Amino acid sequence: MKKQATKVELDGKIIFTKPMLKEDNLLSIRESIKDRIETSFIFLDQEGNPIDKNDEKEFKLEDIIDGKIIKLKSEGGGNNNSAKSIKVFLGDKNLCSINCDKTDNLNKARKLIKDKFKDDFIILDTEENNIETTDEKDFTIKDILINEVIKIKIKDSSAHTPIQHDKTPKTQKEKKKLK
Repeated sequence: MKKQATKVELDGKIIFTKPMLKEDNLLSIRESIKDRIETSFIFLDQEGNPIDKNDEKEFKLEDIIDGKIIKLKSEGGGNNNSAKSIKVFLGDKNLCSINCDKTDNLNKARKLIKDKFKDDFIILDTEENNIETTDEKDFTIKDILINEVIKIKIKDSSAHTPIQHDKTPKTQKEKKKLK
């Protein structure tokens, strides 16, 4: 039995991707994903009808999956994924903070980081492995957070350079160019 990459959708928005077996029952899936979802939820069948929590042991992933997506609905008071400041670290150094929703994909995070950091960088996953730029659309910010931090590394080995907003000449050569 091979696990397939399954997208988890909460209230109409993909919040993360996780490998799952089609034979898993919903109760075991709930246990494997509950720590990644910051609100109580119910599973929905392919038609969008709620599945009673007491019946989850009777349903398998293959019974509710829609393509490669399982759909969930929040119960009651909303979730904790709204826009907030998330720190971005280069190694152990706090590089900057970005304001975004944890359920946004990594493409958005990249754009926000590029506004503050001009070097070409790679976003790292929770195990600090590289995420290819072409795959960033498949991951949410929540998928890669480590202690509420996004970790990046420089694509090449040259030193990083934060964007300079101060246009005052710093060297004699720069001062001569202005004359």
